[in-house]
Amino acid sequence: VYIAKRLIKIKHLNIKGILYSDKRKKKYLENSIKKLKKKFIYQKKINSKISEKLLKSLNLDLILIAGYSQILKKNILKQAKKFVINLHGGPVKKYRGGSPLNWQIINGEKKIGLSLIKTDTGIDTGGVISQKYFKLNYNDKIKDVHGKANQFFLKMLLPVLKKIKANKKIKVNYQKTKGKYHFQRSDK
Repeated sequence: VYIAKRLIKIKHLNIKGILYSDKRKKKYLENSIKKLKKKFIYQKKINSKISEKLLKSLNLDLILIAGYSQILKKNILKQAKKFVINLHGGPVKKYRGGSPLNWQIINGEKKIGLSLIKTDTGIDTGGVISQKYFKLNYNDKIKDVHGKANQFFLKMLLPVLKKIKANKKIKVNYQKTKGKYHFQRSDK
């Protein structure tokens, strides 16, 4: 939501909608982004033919994924003409999978890593577009870390969006070795 709110304010971006897969988040999204005159699109199964047809009809250059738990298959990835970018809350290869911000805190990391990944059909296995770190303060809680991560993601994303808009080449560093996977944490 933080990223969407900021991107909406950028005049040259043509945001066509926000896709989500958890019905419980609908009210939160709508209340958080009241000024968005775009569609909120619910798709329970992102890899369905219905989703594919919907995304194709939107004629997208770029798809951004943030906090999205479903793995996109080729039929969906190819719906973006230029890129599908995953804003991943951990440095890949060390923190692939779910809840990477939480796991970095639990594992006692001194710095929190974030990655922009050119999405492929694996779990956080795509090429790294950008990777940044920020200091984890002793008293930081997960809410604090999420807030800092959102600000860093925006700083990481804006230069990439400018390059995409200008049809400039984006350097992608492909991962060559296996990584470590972490499972999704829950409130339960």
